[in-house]
Amino acid sequence: MSLLPIVMLVVVTVLIVPPFLYYQFMKRVSKRPYNLKSDFAYTPLVTLILPTYNEASIIDKKLHNLENIDYPSEGLEIIIVDSASSDRTLDKCGAYLREKPLKFRTTLLSEERRMGKSHALNTALEHARGEIIATTDADSFWKADALRAAVSYFADPAVGAVSGHERIINANQNDYTLAEHAYREYFYRLRLGESKLHSTLLFQGELSLYRRSAFNRFEDRPGYSDDTGTVLKIISRLHRTIFAPDAVFFDSAPYTFRDRLSLKSRRGQHVISAALASIRLRGILPLEIIVFTMVFNVVCPVIFSIALALSAVIIYSYNLWWVLPIAIPVLVLRKLRIVALSYVTSNLALILAMVYLLFGMNSRAWKKIERMRTVYQTIDFDQLPLKSSQTSWS
Repeated sequence: MSLLPIVMLVVVTVLIVPPFLYYQFMKRVSKRPYNLKSDFAYTPLVTLILPTYNEASIIDKKLHNLENIDYPSEGLEIIIVDSASSDRTLDKCGAYLREKPLKFRTTLLSEERRMGKSHALNTALEHARGEIIATTDADSFWKADALRAAVSYFADPAVGAVSGHERIINANQNDYTLAEHAYREYFYRLRLGESKLHSTLLFQGELSLYRRSAFNRFEDRPGYSDDTGTVLKIISRLHRTIFAPDAVFFDSAPYTFRDRLSLKSRRGQHVISAALASIRLRGILPLEIIVFTMVFNVVCPVIFSIALALSAVIIYSYNLWWVLPIAIPVLVLRKLRIVALSYVTSNLALILAMVYLLFGMNSRAWKKIERMRTVYQTIDFDQLPLKSSQTSWS
């Protein structure tokens, strides 16, 4: 019986207290200014890279979305690089562009075989002319002024990379999508605070921009992502990497347990790799960012798994089945259920990610989750608020 208080103490102090305190700290920090120059009229030449693989079902919507980008036509070039799609994505892309040419210069490239997103980005990078390199995905959709909003921060030479703000278009679909929405609200508050303190490590390739002079190639080592892996290099070169809440894009969230665990575990591999690599940035990044990234993404999942195992052993060994009804309010009250679901599945995904990394079970090419794309068939993106007010959580 004496182990029970110890387990509960570990759960409370390690799993709950540090993340809560860090969130409260970053909540205060996020109200500060960036202490950076920002100019919405700053419009350098941008190269936007769109990697594709079997995107035939959605490429028309994506190209239409790109046409709506509010940016000078001579200031943006688009490079679409296809990684040996088997569904004639490139043919469909070419047909669309012949019928409805974009106002921006557009180049189509093709790889002979699929080598992963980072390889595709680096293939396109060899043809890029822009001072700023932007990346997007075929199944993410930008607000019209998202590019201008993100580029505006590059008016300050200290900024090396900028990542955007995802809004989940199917957030109210079920508990799993609401859990991801809840997680994102927490996630973005931290990213904003870290950005105002110095830099955030965690980027999203659906809308990310990089100063061309700040990096040579996108990170393509196994276990690292093209976005966060590249950000580590940029920070090491003494640039800031920030989250821009006014650079908005739309995306969908997985709506089944299996898909949620699959998506978050593969993302988790990149986050864990970044957390471990961030140790080398001490002296550049504030220590609290490095420590929390490590605690939240490496330490907490390990403690979480230990706590679960010990709790099960204690309940079984001491016949404490009567404590299980304590979970009833969590199951019945939806707000509690959503928070619990977000917390538990996020930790389970990170544990799974650790297993993949330890046993080298990672792949440069991700497997698509096609079910997540069905939501796009019922959405008219022209009806979404394409313009975003320049609001901030500050």
